[in-house]
Amino acid sequence: KPLLAADRLGERPRHQLMRALHGAGRSAEALRVYREYRSVFDEELGLDPSPRLRELEVAIIRHDPSAGGAAAARSSPLHNLPQERGDLVGRSEDVDRVSDAMRRGRLVTLTGVAGVGKTRLALHVATRVVVEHRDGVWLCELAPVGQDAVENVVAATLGVLGRHGLSMATCLTEHLRDKRLLLVLDNCEHVKTAAARLVDAVLRDCPGVHMLATS
Repeated sequence: KPLLAADRLGERPRHQLMRALHGAGRSAEALRVYREYRSVFDEELGLDPSPRLRELEVAIIRHDPSAGGAAAARSSPLHNLPQERGDLVGRSEDVDRVSDAMRRGRLVTLTGVAGVGKTRLALHVATRVVVEHRDGVWLCELAPVGQDAVENVVAATLGVLGRHGLSMATCLTEHLRDKRLLLVLDNCEHVKTAAARLVDAVLRDCPGVHMLATS
């Protein structure tokens, strides 16, 4: 922290801190460091951070092995789910109910007060069904972003690039139209308008995509 305060525009300490936080399993904090730095950089210089730092942000969002951390130890190319920390004890009934709901519908939302364990339940179920989705299971962490960044987070997670003259939502639905995969949208409550709009478009235009959301 003192190093960051002493060098408000220094990229290297932010890069190191982001990698360290991500490696410790604190990806949301790592992304917050980037967004705070981007805001300062824009206010001071009217510029965006360097491509190197932006690439690290995307790698962290996607849990890419290049960002370091626990994701580097995984070999499966079909998901970006974090490794589970121990067993999920005492929730077998919840797991079965969610799994059954996912077999009956393409969208399942887990709701409840903060701290009840929605994310862990969702990730546990998602890990169990990886083999059922030809094109993978992809976690999109929405906690650190605002309404205007929801589509960008999903696009970065899936490796979808924007195209001139097309909205990011259109680029996403075109990419997903023939895919068979599961999207896990975690922490939708503060971006529910944007998340709902994207979910509606995907459900309408991408018949092979299933979604599991927490809110």
